[in-house]
Amino acid sequence: MPFTDDGSYRVVRRRMTLSDSLQGFVCVSDVHGAYNLLKAVPIPSGYQLLSLGDMLDEEVDPSGTIDWLQEHCGPCAILGNHDEQVVHQAVSFSATINCELRAAQLAYLKTWPDEYEISWRGYTIYCMHGHRDNQEQGVAWTTSIAEGLARFRNPLYDLTLVGHTHQPYIVYDAETITANCGSVAQLREQPGRSWLIVDEENDQLRVQLQHQYE
Repeated sequence: MPFTDDGSYRVVRRRMTLSDSLQGFVCVSDVHGAYNLLKAVPIPSGYQLLSLGDMLDEEVDPSGTIDWLQEHCGPCAILGNHDEQVVHQAVSFSATINCELRAAQLAYLKTWPDEYEISWRGYTIYCMHGHRDNQEQGVAWTTSIAEGLARFRNPLYDLTLVGHTHQPYIVYDAETITANCGSVAQLREQPGRSWLIVDEENDQLRVQLQHQYE
């Protein structure tokens, strides 16, 4: 369990090298149990799905969500604050979902780290849900885009990917790219959903925002 002896939370970070043969990544976040919407996200051939957390919430089919993620994401998934609550049964709804998951499904969920550093084609991509910043300080889901950029932009990486705020954005500058997936379930300020495509164009890292508006 990622807790220290004094009860504080210890962030689990992992490194992963993915095959250069991958064409790119489809990055999703904040599904919040919208299983049918998650399944509807198109994954082009040769692309890897990356899950940036908050996959679970008060939902009809947590078991189906976990099974689908295990098939399509494999190890490429990180915990959001809602997923952490399910793992640790922190609030009443999370204890209910925890009990609905089979032992093998819960074991898979517990393999998710908090953050990933991914190496691919010479790029370094940092993935985090966004409920904690680079200094491990809590971040509200109502955080503005400007504040989010100030707290997550990191020139040590080619790309930093986050979710949590349900507000999609992509910001390129001279040193790095910072991008937020938005939400597969519901955007914050308009009806609809979003996700990101990360790949290469002309030997340059490219990040594209995908929208579906209601």
